[in-house]
Amino acid sequence: ERREELCLADLASTELKLREGQASDILDALRQQLKVNAMLQIDHEENIWGTRAGNRSMKAINEAKRLKRLWVSEYLAVRSAMLALGLGKQSPFKDLTSDGMYRRKILGATVLGTGTKPDGWIWSMGRVSTSTVSSDLDEDDRVHWFRARASRDRCQEEVLILEEDIRRYVRACVRLAQAWDQVAASKQLSNEPGASAYASRTSDLYRALASKARMNFAEAGGTWSANEDAKVTGVQVTDEPPPQ
Repeated sequence: ERREELCLADLASTELKLREGQASDILDALRQQLKVNAMLQIDHEENIWGTRAGNRSMKAINEAKRLKRLWVSEYLAVRSAMLALGLGKQSPFKDLTSDGMYRRKILGATVLGTGTKPDGWIWSMGRVSTSTVSSDLDEDDRVHWFRARASRDRCQEEVLILEEDIRRYVRACVRLAQAWDQVAASKQLSNEPGASAYASRTSDLYRALASKARMNFAEAGGTWSANEDAKVTGVQVTDEPPPQ
């Protein structure tokens, strides 16, 4: 309101656009610095040996961390000015935190608990598409994108394999229960009550294992093929028409 009274609204709007350009440049520099920091850390862990080389490496890492803090403080200062100029809540220029700068590790094993954690917002800001490689990606981003996609595909494949392993486990338990039922019946006919009782208990055990696995599989969202045996899925199939 004060700006409108002084006829400075247009000037504030122009300054806000300039600030947005400044913030974009800072974020670009920050992204590049974060890449440098990551590569310096990898090089230090994998290739540096000895006290002298280690000291030189740590000096470079500390300087890289200082530059990272510099760009973060620069961005926060610019964003503070943008807020004063009327930056909207839906603006892509968000508050910058450690989560916003996080980038998934693609070299080596994934840190426990971060497999599904998404990259920070600064890495996707300005991207036109998430399903194809944008033409403005640099070589490092291209490598990261392809490796991240390969990691995603491997995770999806592992889920499919695990689901099929559970289905095979349930099928095996059901068949073993049926086989021990036959043994129990056979021993009952041959007047061997002890052996028949043991076979019945074993059949009940496999039936319970199948039931528990089936229940856990359903709770996790697992599905069965329509052609699967009802004795395996536990779904009772009836020829009676559904109630009207």
